[in-house]
Amino acid sequence: MPMEFGSPNLPKMVDGKTNLDEKYFNLIHGRVDQRLAALEELRISWESATDTLTRQGLARIDEVLAPAFQKIEDVLELGFMTASSSTSHTLVLNDELVFIVDEGARRELFQPTAFLAITRVATIADYALARLLSYNSTTGALTVEIISVAGNPGPHTDWEIGGLAAATVAQQAILGTVQTLAGQVTSDKATVAADKATTVTAKDTAVAAAVLADASKVAAAASAAAAATFNPANFYTTGQADSAISTAVGAEATARTSAISTAVAGMAKTSVAQQFTKPQRSAVTSVASATTITIDLAANNDFEVTAYAHTGTLANPTNQATQIGQKGSIAITQDGSGGHPLAFASNWKPFGQSTAPSINTTAGVTSVIDYHVISATVIRYTLRAIGA
Repeated sequence: MPMEFGSPNLPKMVDGKTNLDEKYFNLIHGRVDQRLAALEELRISWESATDTLTRQGLARIDEVLAPAFQKIEDVLELGFMTASSSTSHTLVLNDELVFIVDEGARRELFQPTAFLAITRVATIADYALARLLSYNSTTGALTVEIISVAGNPGPHTDWEIGGLAAATVAQQAILGTVQTLAGQVTSDKATVAADKATTVTAKDTAVAAAVLADASKVAAAASAAAAATFNPANFYTTGQADSAISTAVGAEATARTSAISTAVAGMAKTSVAQQFTKPQRSAVTSVASATTITIDLAANNDFEVTAYAHTGTLANPTNQATQIGQKGSIAITQDGSGGHPLAFASNWKPFGQSTAPSINTTAGVTSVIDYHVISATVIRYTLRAIGA
């Protein structure tokens, strides 16, 4: 805005000529007020622009510097020394493995050392020591050579990889050597103990042999004394001894044969016809109720289902081919509700009928199936009900 002082809008005051009246002063005050108002409007606009510039500057600082500050925090927390990898690997001694470091700030910050420790997140008991071969921070490809393995070698996918000082690797090698030597010392100690035990045993054997020699000496002296008083007339001749032995053995054999014959006479036999003078009974095998009931003919002759509660089928039995000629019965008792029919599988053939008979389905009633195994594929049977 140009200067107006001295112009008609804002005339200069001249001594003795300028009338100091309201017209003169109102003109000056009006022009001053107009210029001040324009300056105030300009000030408001400038403050708004300054505020907008400040906010944009701070936002840009947050965008640019916040990630840098985060990386600085990660570095301060030693983030550059560790990284994670989800690559599936099995740790094998002397293998060269490539781990892909997981994406993110840790990949960018990770600075692997010459030697690395590879552990698992799930447990530190599974780990390996490795020598760095190469690392590409862009792709995250970390190539290492496995130089030591402990715990479960994998495969695993929860790897945590960290830098390791060379001194630690050397200490690990020294520890391995010490452990090997300790194992050798323990083995040598066990060998010495075994040799000591062998020596003690040999000593005990020698002492026992000496005692036995003394006893033999005493026995020899006794035999010599007995020989001095030996009279052949007091002993059997060879012929007499053989005759006495033969007589005794014959008598014992006769007695034993008689006893065996008596015992066997009362036993049941499978190779001869016999007449039993006492009743013969067999145990009953219980079978559970089911939609498919299968009996094992090799287990027994007689079977029972005490609470039949299904609409089921009597299946072809197991071991039928090896039990040809077997006879027996199967008792099937309806449960308290009743109404449970039973079908028969293909090997079950009713006597004198072309269709299978039906069991009694009255609650509590027992139906008895009397069967005879004819062949490997045919079982003849009859059906009867005997009531509750």
